[in-house]
Amino acid sequence: MNMPKRLHPLQLIQSFVRLLANNIVFIVIIFVLRTGNESTFITSIRIGFLLIIAVQFIIMIANWWKTTYVFTNDSVHQYRGVFKKRHHHIHIEQIENIQQKTPVYFRPFHVTSLVLHTRSTDSKHAITFEAVSDTEAANIRERIDSFRKGELQVEQSETFQQEDVSEEKKTIHYTSDNKTLVRASVLSLDLIIIVPIALTIFERMKDILPIEEIVDTFVAIATKSWMTIGLTGLLLIILALLIGLVKTFLTYGKYEISSDEKRIFIKSGWLNEKEMSIQKANVQAIRMYQTPLKKWLRMSEIMLVSTATDEKDGFGVLSLFPFLSTKRAHTLTEELLPQFQISKATTKLPKQALFMKMIRVPWVFLFVLAFVFIFKSSWAFILPVIFVGTYVGRYFDYRNSRYSFVDHRIHYYSGGLSSTLFTTNRKEIIEVEVTQSMIQQKLGLATIQTTNKSVPVHEESLADIDVEHAEQFIDWYGKRTNDVAKNLPSM
Repeated sequence: MNMPKRLHPLQLIQSFVRLLANNIVFIVIIFVLRTGNESTFITSIRIGFLLIIAVQFIIMIANWWKTTYVFTNDSVHQYRGVFKKRHHHIHIEQIENIQQKTPVYFRPFHVTSLVLHTRSTDSKHAITFEAVSDTEAANIRERIDSFRKGELQVEQSETFQQEDVSEEKKTIHYTSDNKTLVRASVLSLDLIIIVPIALTIFERMKDILPIEEIVDTFVAIATKSWMTIGLTGLLLIILALLIGLVKTFLTYGKYEISSDEKRIFIKSGWLNEKEMSIQKANVQAIRMYQTPLKKWLRMSEIMLVSTATDEKDGFGVLSLFPFLSTKRAHTLTEELLPQFQISKATTKLPKQALFMKMIRVPWVFLFVLAFVFIFKSSWAFILPVIFVGTYVGRYFDYRNSRYSFVDHRIHYYSGGLSSTLFTTNRKEIIEVEVTQSMIQQKLGLATIQTTNKSVPVHEESLADIDVEHAEQFIDWYGKRTNDVAKNLPSM
């Protein structure tokens, strides 16, 4: 693998198809709807458009030809650019996570895409292979795994495929089932996506097709009587449920969470396959989140706060699976990351905290109030609902919030209608902060905050704890040097 290699030619075809897709509306207008128009103006537009497409395609070919990569003994190099040359180089030791995606149109050709994420806080340092063969992707993974294990020999051989690399045994911890996916399709709230989708289609197509007449006819039929209104509503709900069901099965079908001694692996997708891995040692914290509906169904989402770098995919905070039962979420966490054992936080907020929460300015309510009185006075009926909801949520936030920082772990429980559980180890915290407002000082309260390394840095805070406990929190964090010293290699 020491000779420069190019990406698979399918990457060139993929880029060209994307170019056409981005211009599909323009293509339909000048080549389909204006088929019989042979005026000089339309003909000139067609010729100009084809010339632009031809030039862009030639540039794509040149870019594909000039994009090469090479693996040396301890590094990976990628070269790009026709007019502006770029050399992207990272040390294999810096590679934290490997993410693999296989779109449905790649699968028949045994081609996939691969992204190597580094530990840098700059997501631009990730190296992307837009299209490589499955065999080449496996070879790249083996090369990286071999280097991590210290088994890579310094050599100049070009045939890495012949190296015998033993694969660590993986344990499968979770696979999605049909029952979970059906519940997930309802929880994903796809009932409401049909409205913006319909509006988007209407705006884009109304100048091309006589869609306004079709819509007017449909509305006239649907609103003819209470029976037709009810049937229309029922059909729209069924359609939205079907869309949500298909979307959920395509996204989370064949979902599998597995692990070996050092890494966690996630696979998903029926059509577009996606595979990613994350080093256990790079997990900085665990965050469990529940929406009101998930709380009612006793389901939770586990999110891993990691040092990985992919702002586009939100890879700094990686979701294991958004629709786990709460009980299974706790046991799965203990199986995958025993260093983050979740225990019940026992310390509740003091009584003064309820008063503090209630007197804070309700900014959301005030914003809605201003909007209603300035623009939509007919919506005034929603103001009491938002007002009551705001203060009911604050009350339950007070009731549900609790915390503990004992030994080397810290736990936060917070949230009103929704809830969040956050836990991390002391040695993973890079900074802590204790703040007090003027009113908090009078009430003997404080807000504590922890910061973990992520992209961007991940901050979690808990407001209105007893000020004496906040001081204990600072003393607790002061013992971090002992935790770090235990993990330093002995001389």
